[in-house]
Amino acid sequence: GGRGQAARTLNLAAVRAAADTLALRGLGGLVVIDCVAPLPRALGPEIKAAFLNRFRALSNRKADALAPSPFGLMEVSLAWCETPIADLLLTGSGEPSPAALALDGLRQLQREAETDRMCKLVLDLPDTAYMALMDKAADIESRLHSTYGARLSVCRSFSRRIEVYRP
Repeated sequence: GGRGQAARTLNLAAVRAAADTLALRGLGGLVVIDCVAPLPRALGPEIKAAFLNRFRALSNRKADALAPSPFGLMEVSLAWCETPIADLLLTGSGEPSPAALALDGLRQLQREAETDRMCKLVLDLPDTAYMALMDKAADIESRLHSTYGARLSVCRSFSRRIEVYRP
């Protein structure tokens, strides 16, 4: 009938739309899709296939699904996608992100510390780069000290440049 056919059409459209959203947004993990009743048991594999076919057409990530349960719940497992390196290291305008600047500064500090193993060194980071390190500052400082002794420090600078210098 009419209600069953309407539920079939709606569920197929809904799982395809869910696949589009999950694939295009790069979302992953466990997902439950609540299908509309009435849902005959024979329709379950068709709904599952519609979701997986649509998702796989848009993404190469691993995906698996179970046919909807008698309660109409379809369980989906999606691998998380990797964040593109450009998204991590560049801003929307193509400039280095604060995190990328902080990493660049730490690499410069490391090179200088390995070149001259006895001198004290200070890394001045632009304000935004310094703030990007704040949640990891204690860990970074302890790793620097365990590797190079207490001769290295990282400071906030209000210039836009990264600078490593001897105090």
